[in-house]
Amino acid sequence: MAGQQKGSSRGTRPRETSGARAHSFRPWLRAVGTIAARLADPAGTDEAAAEPAEDESHRRALWLTRGVLREFAAIEADLAPFLRSAPPPRVRALLMVAAYEIAQRAPEERPPVVHFAVEAAKQSGARGQAGFVNAVLRRVAALPPEPAAERARRCHPEWLVRRWESAFGAEPTDALLLWNQQAPPVYLHLADTVEDPPGEATAWPGFRRVEGSDDRQKALNLVAEGRAYFQDPLTRHPADLLDPLPPDARVLDLCAAPGGKTWDLLRRSPATPATVVMVDLTGSRFERMRTNATAWNDPRARCIAADAATLSPAQLGAQSLPAAYDAVVLDAPCSNTGVLRRRPDAKTRLARSGPAALDSVIALQARLLDSALALLRPGGRLVYSTCSLEAEENRGQIDAFLRRHPHARLLRARESFPWADGHDGGAAFLLTVAKPPHHSS
Repeated sequence: MAGQQKGSSRGTRPRETSGARAHSFRPWLRAVGTIAARLADPAGTDEAAAEPAEDESHRRALWLTRGVLREFAAIEADLAPFLRSAPPPRVRALLMVAAYEIAQRAPEERPPVVHFAVEAAKQSGARGQAGFVNAVLRRVAALPPEPAAERARRCHPEWLVRRWESAFGAEPTDALLLWNQQAPPVYLHLADTVEDPPGEATAWPGFRRVEGSDDRQKALNLVAEGRAYFQDPLTRHPADLLDPLPPDARVLDLCAAPGGKTWDLLRRSPATPATVVMVDLTGSRFERMRTNATAWNDPRARCIAADAATLSPAQLGAQSLPAAYDAVVLDAPCSNTGVLRRRPDAKTRLARSGPAALDSVIALQARLLDSALALLRPGGRLVYSTCSLEAEENRGQIDAFLRRHPHARLLRARESFPWADGHDGGAAFLLTVAKPPHHSS
């Protein structure tokens, strides 16, 4: 099955990680700073976008940071017996970064990591904590190597593992747990006009797997030129379901940031759609979307800041935009259970919130679907998509929508599961309406 591993929990390290003594302190301290910020603000998010790092130091820092986030629960459990009280966030973060690298190594490779962590503590202004760091990490380094399957299970919320076993069975769940513990590959989605593309071909037309510094730089250049976009093959489903769009189609992309689905719609035809309005809340993701749209240099793309759950035809008209659309794309906020390999921070969020996290997001999705329907012209098409594996967010959400709106009809659906499809998991549904939409009570 895709993503399955055997043996110990040691993962694939970047080439520059072969000897702890040879590393500079910069990537370690960069990772420590990121994890310390997470510890100080547990509600924060890290999308862990799988885009190439700008240099090798950054690449190693990301490897450490995302590794800690992937193994957060297991690392905390490894450290807990050796901590009488909670150390300051930065010291705790350094212990977690060191514990992660220790877990990736064979017993004989661990002492240099401990020594390096002690020196890193001194470099980071925690010289007074160096002895404490040494004592804790020497005990962590003495822990026996853990089979990958056991560690993967410890890294996931117990309630979620039980839920998956009930929904999918034991074997797919074990494969999924191991899949989520791997570093995600970098996929580049290309415009049709790109010649001599970087990376290796994949099973999905237009997607290349990017590795190596030369290919990473070529990929970054293409993205900056608007001729490619970093995205997992899962993201092809919404545009595939809408393709082909009618001439002069007007498209509304809700919850659009950072813009990948709009890019996919635009790159498929130089003439259609006529307009794509990209909507999302203000913030860093919105600004990234606006930067991306500028790189595309396509006058058909418009960015507006608004709450998709309350967006009305009148609000759109006030900005000289169409009040109704031929197609609406709603990539809804979700639990992210299909992309935990790419969003390892979501595991900590789901562990903290428990099953109640699904109830709140399902209610939000329903509101967004009703809002999207009100912006669709009669006979138009609505795509609803998630990056969740949970039936209540996918088929269950669509079934409830069709009960609320009997004039709507499901045309096609696509569902992906990592252990079966070899890429991120999620679902997309294509719906249409036969008469002007209205909200039912």
